[in-house]
Amino acid sequence: MTAKDKQKAKQDAIKIFLKGAEVSLRKLEEKFLQFAQCLREKRDIRADDLKEMSEELRALYAAAVKAELKKTADLARHWETLLEYAREHSAALERRTADLIGAALEALESLVRNLTQGAGESPDIARLIDDIVKAAGKEEGKNKKGASAQPVEIDQTYLGIYLDETEQNITRFNDDLVILEKNPVDPDLINDFFRIIHTIKGSSAMMNISSVKEIAHAMENILVIARENRQAFPEMFPPLFGGIDTISGIVSSLRHKKAVAVDVVSVVEKLKEYAQSSPVEIRRKDDLPGMAAASTSGREILAQALARGEKIYRIMIALEENTPLKGMKATLVEEHLNNRGAVIVMHPRPEEIHDLRRSQVKMGILFALPTGGSAPTQGAAGQAGAREIHGLLLIGGVSVLLIEPVDDKELAELVEKRAVFAPSIPPPKAVAVTPPPAPLASADTEATAKEKPSTGQPGPLIPFIRIDAQKLDTLMNLSGELVGIRARYEGLVNQMQKEVFAGKELARVITALRSDFSTLARDLEKQGAPAKHILKELDALREQLERLEHTVGQSHLPSDVRRIDETTGALGKIASYIQTAVMQARMVPIRGVFSRFNRIVRDLAKELEKDVTLALEGEETEFDRNLIDGIAEPLIHIVRNAIDHGIEDRHTRRSAGKPDRGTITLRAFHQGNNVCIEVEDDGKGLDARVLAENAIRKKQVTAEQVNRLSERGKWDLMFLPGFSTAARVTGVSGRGVGMDAVRSMIGAMNGVIDIRSEVGRGTTFTFKIPLTLAIIQALLIAIGEEIYALPLESVVEILTVTPEMIDARDGHGALRIRERVIRSVDLKDVIGIRSASTPGQDTRRAAVLADGARRAGIFVDEFLKETEIIIKPLPHQFAHVKGISGVTILGDGRVALILDPKVILQAA
Repeated sequence: MTAKDKQKAKQDAIKIFLKGAEVSLRKLEEKFLQFAQCLREKRDIRADDLKEMSEELRALYAAAVKAELKKTADLARHWETLLEYAREHSAALERRTADLIGAALEALESLVRNLTQGAGESPDIARLIDDIVKAAGKEEGKNKKGASAQPVEIDQTYLGIYLDETEQNITRFNDDLVILEKNPVDPDLINDFFRIIHTIKGSSAMMNISSVKEIAHAMENILVIARENRQAFPEMFPPLFGGIDTISGIVSSLRHKKAVAVDVVSVVEKLKEYAQSSPVEIRRKDDLPGMAAASTSGREILAQALARGEKIYRIMIALEENTPLKGMKATLVEEHLNNRGAVIVMHPRPEEIHDLRRSQVKMGILFALPTGGSAPTQGAAGQAGAREIHGLLLIGGVSVLLIEPVDDKELAELVEKRAVFAPSIPPPKAVAVTPPPAPLASADTEATAKEKPSTGQPGPLIPFIRIDAQKLDTLMNLSGELVGIRARYEGLVNQMQKEVFAGKELARVITALRSDFSTLARDLEKQGAPAKHILKELDALREQLERLEHTVGQSHLPSDVRRIDETTGALGKIASYIQTAVMQARMVPIRGVFSRFNRIVRDLAKELEKDVTLALEGEETEFDRNLIDGIAEPLIHIVRNAIDHGIEDRHTRRSAGKPDRGTITLRAFHQGNNVCIEVEDDGKGLDARVLAENAIRKKQVTAEQVNRLSERGKWDLMFLPGFSTAARVTGVSGRGVGMDAVRSMIGAMNGVIDIRSEVGRGTTFTFKIPLTLAIIQALLIAIGEEIYALPLESVVEILTVTPEMIDARDGHGALRIRERVIRSVDLKDVIGIRSASTPGQDTRRAAVLADGARRAGIFVDEFLKETEIIIKPLPHQFAHVKGISGVTILGDGRVALILDPKVILQAA
């Protein structure tokens, strides 16, 4: 049998196992519930029931062995051994044994669920089996004292998929947590958090990444508090943000194959400590009387208990973390208490607790305890009642946190007040917590609603296939080469068309020669005998010309060239389609970059004690994958500067008549072959005078240089290395490296930066970046004997310059164009090339380049054509050459240098 056949046989065996396992699980659950009932009623368990469970386990074991499911088989085998031990030693099932059976049932359900989802036998059951072995009085050799524990290895097979999905879930968790902080009364969002963190925990367990699993589990315990209260509380957010940051750090270390330098134990302990002793948990016990009075049924029970003189107690208990079937335990607690008194409120209700939930569950209870015939003092009665209640709660897996009497007078006043104002409604099926009222509608809540629109029915699923990024890069390179081949074909067709034209010209010349020969022959015939030998030669020549004319006329070259031209056109279309498709495959929405700024803005605003909200627009705008990471860092610099330098504090904004809360808008949109990203703030704007004074004070420019600058030029001073307007160095700003780095990073992506600002109104930075760095539209120009390529996006217009349009200011050349004067740049000063034209010529040709508000003109000898070019990077030996951004190969095989418009404009 081949390996493929073996694999198929194993898969078939697992399918058969799962079908039988579903039936077995139902039977095992029924038997266990019978055992639990016997425990509550303190009855012996029938030996036949134990036998039936053992038989079910033996069948499960046999099916698991056949399907090669080692963990499941081991669990079934040891579970059966535990039942045999219980049957041999006593018919009364001990609580410890019952708890182990419950844990085994939970583990088996988890194994079957993961197998059904194709995740394999992922849960770790070694510890459970050890406990079962110890309870059955046996030892496993591998668990003997002194045996060394083997480190758990991370499954590398699907690590890449795990990292991708977990990073997406971390981003989503961060985004939603920022939204929840602004609007904490959002049960749907809280439930979303549970799903996200549970997914992270489950996938981490499958991958054997225990550190992430433990942190996620501890975070779930905090979210339990929010879900049970149907709202989040301010003190919850620091531990939740800290926990997700720690998970993000671990995932980042795994991504970059670095050691995980995180003290997971301390992080988990802090999260557990908060979950167990949070102010919310302490406050929750005070809400129990209010819960009782909030419903008709609870209010009636409370009023009747007070009328009978019963003592009311507030009780807090915890169902411990590893206690199996917590819902059943909660039901047992309620039954024990109701057998002695009356449970007025129980929160959460037993039916709200999942039986197989592993995390700790805290419960609040308001309980009425009937008093005896004697009338002891108030303090003595309270202590005696507390002792009696504590005895009722001696149940395995249940911890008593608090038992205290409630003041009767306060309860009576509460019941009377609620009875007057409470509407007449039918009693609810179960008493539940009434969530706190939502705050009045405000700008904040409206903004939050915009940030998270309600979603109705889910949209249609779009199929996705994971593709290695390197494969996409290879396809992009090949599509670029295809564009180059198309250009060569076009060049060959053009050459052949010239040959066809030459052939037609030859045919025309032959026809003219024949006509001339005919005329000459007639003239010679008139001369008679002396011209006979000449006529003979002319006849022979005419015959040759006729044959040549016939040959030229029969040529298929014109039709062949036409067909080649049509084929080249079709090739061009296909190449364009392939190029577009590959580019689209490389495109990803910029949402992934934008979303991380929710957290960045939130943290920085709190650090600087400013009130700032973030608005996102155009999140679906797509961006080249190779550029998506590069754009994040410059955006972070701009956003940090906007919060630190742009947005004023509340007092200043209020004095200026602005809203207390500042707004930063991140906006993305397409413009031609570029992606534009804007960072807009409604802060104090850029003061050109202040920027100039700072630059002069730091001796980065002279006063004379500043006087020649326009307002836009003074804004550009912020991009000078070392420039800063901060009064002191802080963790956010002051070192003068941010904006200089921004320009360098955007320049590395062939992008440009534009600025718009108004003092007192705000500032907008616009990044304009090519959709792709591989293929661009270019204008081919000739300067001297060389051909150069100008990125077409930077060319505003081309024009003919007359002597009247040439001006000179401050020793610099300038062009006057439609009442506007712009600088002219001599390329010999930039890249050392000289034009063949001379300044004394009557007319010259020029191209006007633009970078935002800056414009400049360059003189060229000839404009050739617009075309697509493939950008090839310069070899490292020429990387330092100024004014050249790359090279390209033209259709005729010649090499053309690509001019860098940014450097040319900086020289203007």
